[in-house]
Amino acid sequence: MACAGRSYLNLSERNVLYCNFGHSTTGVQMYPNYPGGLEEHGLGQRSFSKIMTALQDDIERNGAAFEFSCAGWCRFLLSPCTLCLSYCWATHHVSKWVTRLTDVVQRNNTSRVKVEIVQIDGKSLTAPQWMDSSGNILTVERDNRPWGSPIGFNVVFTLATPVEQWPPTCEYVHNAHGRPILAKS
Repeated sequence: MACAGRSYLNLSERNVLYCNFGHSTTGVQMYPNYPGGLEEHGLGQRSFSKIMTALQDDIERNGAAFEFSCAGWCRFLLSPCTLCLSYCWATHHVSKWVTRLTDVVQRNNTSRVKVEIVQIDGKSLTAPQWMDSSGNILTVERDNRPWGSPIGFNVVFTLATPVEQWPPTCEYVHNAHGRPILAKS
């Protein structure tokens, strides 16, 4: 959940914004605020807010993919007799949830950018450097190496043009080793 509630830009692919809202269990979502400065790239605050509000309303009204308690979920998945069935059921359930949420965000998109829901798990990590809208580099905690793709569920905006200034509010940020780096390309 460390990534939830924040917006990230891949500094190698500067026209794709990932807005992480957490995981598929009820009650653990956190929704990021509009990072600012994206109007010239096709994504204004009004459209961003409409999408995030619709997403939040849908999850509150219809629930997340899973309602299980942690103990119940563990018992369900760890039963040796039903492990394959459990995995298939969970995968299908999450897929249906992502399809529903994708429909919600696309119906509420009033901007001129592509928007979709993307799930990132540990197998989907990429090497490029990712930075959140506050200038924090996404790093692996055990050795502070840059890693990418914020884990969990993301609203992904493919912007009309690359973002030159990131984070939106400052020109210099500090990397994981405390050295200043220029956030502009």
